[in-house]
Amino acid sequence: PVQFQALVPGRDLRVHVVGQDVYATEILSDVLDYRYATRSGGSTTLRATELGAELAERCVALTAGLGLVFAGIDLRIGPDGAVTCLEVNPSPSYSYYQASAGHPIAASLARLLAGASSATVRAAPRPGPAHNRCRRPADATPAAARKRRRSAARGTG
Repeated sequence: PVQFQALVPGRDLRVHVVGQDVYATEILSDVLDYRYATRSGGSTTLRATELGAELAERCVALTAGLGLVFAGIDLRIGPDGAVTCLEVNPSPSYSYYQASAGHPIAASLARLLAGASSATVRAAPRPGPAHNRCRRPADATPAAARKRRRSAARGTG
C-alpha cells in the first residue's frame, strides 16, 4: 500500500496538547521530511513558538473531540496564514521537542497523570511566552464526564 499526501507549502508546527496546556514548536528544515534531515545531509532546528489564542483553543477542542487528553498535532501554516492539519498523533513522542524547544511537556503529563485538578494545572508557573493555556468549558472536563456517566448508570441523568 502507498499513501500520498498533497504538498502543502508553508511552515511546520508540532503542537502538543496536554489537558489544557498547549506547547507549539516551529520546525525549520532544509529538507522535506525533517525527521530524516541528518540522514540526507540536511539540518533541522526546532524552536518554541506562540500560537494565537483561537488556534490554541482549536487544538485543545480537536484533542478533546477525539476523546484524548494528550496529542501531538502536526500543522502546516501556509503563506496566506491558512492552517492545514496534517495529522493528530494519539500517542506522540515529545522528548525531542521538549529537549529542543524547552517545553515542560513531561511536567504537564506528570500533573495530568497524578490527577491534579485543572485549577492546579492552570496555577502552575508558565515557562515562557511560547506556552499557551486554554480553558475548556466546565462540563467538558474529565470529572464532569465521569459524573455524567455515573448519573446515566443510575438513571438520574
